[in-house]
Amino acid sequence: MWRAERERLIAQRLDSRGRVSIAELVRDTGVSRETLRADLEALAATGRIRRVRGGAVVATGAEPAFEERMHHRTAEKLAIGRAAAALLPGGASVMIDAGSTTAALGRALVERPDLRIITNSLQIARDLAPTHDVFLLGGVPDAPAQGLFGEMTLSQLRRFRADVAVISPVGVDPQVGLSNFKLPEAELARAMFAAAERRMALAQAEKLGHRSRDVIAPLSALDWLVTDAAPPQGWPLLPGWTCVGG
Repeated sequence: MWRAERERLIAQRLDSRGRVSIAELVRDTGVSRETLRADLEALAATGRIRRVRGGAVVATGAEPAFEERMHHRTAEKLAIGRAAAALLPGGASVMIDAGSTTAALGRALVERPDLRIITNSLQIARDLAPTHDVFLLGGVPDAPAQGLFGEMTLSQLRRFRADVAVISPVGVDPQVGLSNFKLPEAELARAMFAAAERRMALAQAEKLGHRSRDVIAPLSALDWLVTDAAPPQGWPLLPGWTCVGG
């Protein structure tokens, strides 16, 4: 089994169970303990996993469930959502990924019925379907994320072009760029960025300087970064950095 295949297997086990052991990887891949230890050490060095005795566990970059995130720093998320809504051009088609901060944007967009919405977010679709032209991407439901993911989601997404793609990553870092913890979420965010003319990220201050395990895009790919913090010292000043205050 090639290294890339082993990494995918490790990621799948961590996504489903939160931990993986070297013993089971030896059994399932047929490669040596030494090779698998080297694989885990390399992944741990990127921050994607944390090594423990006999295997590895999910790194601390994992996000809590959607409902828990919806009730965390609600005022800041609503302020970010309102600021992001004000930046969107009139009559635009907008792709929006599933997340608690993008859900706050969805609530702010109730007052913008001129926009066409393409999303994998169940919450955004529920909020905007009565007033907007909304296309909800199909796929496999992920209850903790309140979104739809998978090959069907990506296949439908590839049928569209959008004026703006809006995502809410887990991490925003000047060296790593934008990153997510769950691989399907990162894959969808990359596809949305590829399908859009302009790109926006929404991020609370606590996500600045944070790195998660799957990179979406460099900060240079952004047209707007909407956050509730001024740029930390030493960070590149993005032209579209929008700070809404604490």
